[in-house]
Amino acid sequence: MFQIREMDKLKDFDYWLETTFQSYKITYCEENDATEEEARKTFQDFYDKEKKAMNPNNPQYSIFVAETEKGENSGILWLQIRDDFDLIQESLAWIVNVFVEPHFRKQGLASKFIALAEDWSKEQGLSNIAFHVAKSNNVARRFYEHHGFEQIYSEGNSCFYNKKI
Repeated sequence: MFQIREMDKLKDFDYWLETTFQSYKITYCEENDATEEEARKTFQDFYDKEKKAMNPNNPQYSIFVAETEKGENSGILWLQIRDDFDLIQESLAWIVNVFVEPHFRKQGLASKFIALAEDWSKEQGLSNIAFHVAKSNNVARRFYEHHGFEQIYSEGNSCFYNKKI
C-alpha cells in the first residue's frame, strides 16, 4: 500500500517542513497549553534561527517520504548520523522525526519506517539507533518499546531511547 522513497529536496520540501511542524506542535501545545497558532509562530521563529542546521541537504541527513500507490504523501522518516550522544559514546543513527499522517496510522507504515531505519543504519555501519520522545507521548513510547527500543534516560518531558542493531 505504501512506497517509501528518498525525499526529493525540491518537490517534497514543503511537505517535510509541515510534517516537522506537526510533530513539534504535538509536544509544544501539550507542554505549554498553547494554540496551534502559537505553536506555528514559535516553530517558525525556531526554524528561521536554525535554517542551516535543519537544512534537508545536510549530508548527515537522510529523509524518506512515504506515498500511497496514488502518490498521496503519507509520512516522513528523517534520520541523521550523529558522532555520539551523551550516553552512547560512538557514532549512531538518530531518528530526528517519524511522522505518519493521521488517516494512515494503524496501517503498518510506522513499522516500515523503523525497519527502514534499521536497514539504513546497518548500511551506514552503525550499531545503535537513538531518539527522544515526549514522556507524555505514551502511544509512541509503547510503539518503540514494542519494536525493541529501550529507554536509557529521562529528563524533564523527554525520554531517550536506544536500540542496538
